[in-house]
Amino acid sequence: ALAELALRLADPVARVEREAHHLDRDSGRGGGAIVVVEPVVVLDVKDEWSTLGRPREGVTLGPLPYRRTAWQLMQAPHVLDSPHLRLAVVPDEADDPASAASAFRLLAWTLRERGKQKPPRGPILLVLDEIQFWAKPSKLPNGSTSTRDLLESVTNVWADYGVAMVLMSQRPAGIPIDARASISHLVSFLQSEPADVDAIRDRTPGRAIG
Repeated sequence: ALAELALRLADPVARVEREAHHLDRDSGRGGGAIVVVEPVVVLDVKDEWSTLGRPREGVTLGPLPYRRTAWQLMQAPHVLDSPHLRLAVVPDEADDPASAASAFRLLAWTLRERGKQKPPRGPILLVLDEIQFWAKPSKLPNGSTSTRDLLESVTNVWADYGVAMVLMSQRPAGIPIDARASISHLVSFLQSEPADVDAIRDRTPGRAIG
């Protein structure tokens, strides 16, 4: 079952005044319609969101027309200023949690640096896919920031950089609690694991879930 936790930060989203396109995407694990707003950047850890992605049985590629590694994007950040950008950002190795985490860290740095530029750049919709796959708890030396900690922090500050976010995970409990606490819209399909049901219940007080 696929759960989509949408963190829609009002200010940058309000400034995205472009037509939304309803497109169907079926990854073989469940699918449906998702609204694509331009410009949009997707952290595509399984390399399946673009038409240039990794073909394999049971996966329909697309709908995004552009694909870059996080490193390539960091070297050419002007790509983000294209008003009609629809870009999949992929790790160096698909289906590898460490590589996906590294791609997120590079993407986070690139977006932060872009957000500091003057005059301010236009807003971007950022989709972070399969969070439960790459934002796992980890023990690091004192003073180091884990990928999970970085995700928790950016969900609270990226609106200042003109970034609206959609957080996607098959396991709601796999999204860090501080990130879940910041969401404004929540969409979930069937959940059966108690931890996932509790994660949704915590965000919907007073509503019957079960």
